[in-house]
Amino acid sequence: MRINNEIVYIVNPGNDTGISSLINDSAIPALSPLALGTWIEKYVPEVKVVARDGGGFYTQVYILEEIRSLKPGIIGVSVLGKSYLNCLEIAKCGKECGSVIIFGNDHASQLSHQILMKRPYVDFIIGIEYGELPFELLVRSLMSGTTTDLPKIPNICYRGAKGEILGYQYD
Repeated sequence: MRINNEIVYIVNPGNDTGISSLINDSAIPALSPLALGTWIEKYVPEVKVVARDGGGFYTQVYILEEIRSLKPGIIGVSVLGKSYLNCLEIAKCGKECGSVIIFGNDHASQLSHQILMKRPYVDFIIGIEYGELPFELLVRSLMSGTTTDLPKIPNICYRGAKGEILGYQYD
C-alpha cells in the first residue's frame, strides 16, 4: 500500500446529527488534530499536513468537500462514539478519493477488530492514547510503500495479506 500524494489530512469530526453538544465541544477544541499535525510536521517534514476540527469552524460538509478537492494520501480520523457516523462518512469519502484511512482515539481503539472486520474502507487503527509515534511510523511506512514494517509499529491494528486482522487488540 502506497499513498497517492503527500497530504496528510487529520480530522476530529463534529458530533453526529442528533447528538447533544455540550459547551465544551465548541469552547474547547479537540487537540488531537493539532498534536498529531504538529508531530508529523516536525518529524516527517516532506508531507503537507491539513488539520481540521469538525466541532469548531469546519462543518462535515466542508470537510467532505475539502477531502474530495485535496484527495489526501492519508486521512487520520479521531473516532469517538458521539461522532462515529461522521467518521464513517469521512472514511468512505476518503476511500473513494484513494486515501489510506487511519482511525484512532477511544471508540476505534476499543473496537479495532470489529471495525476492521465490518468497515472495508478503514485501513488501520491506532489503539493508544498518545498515538503520535505510531502515526509517524505508519505515515513513513505508507510513504515508502512497504508493509514489512507494520508488525514493528506499536499499537496498530490492520489487515494482513489474506484479510486477517492483525496487531493491536483492546483487552
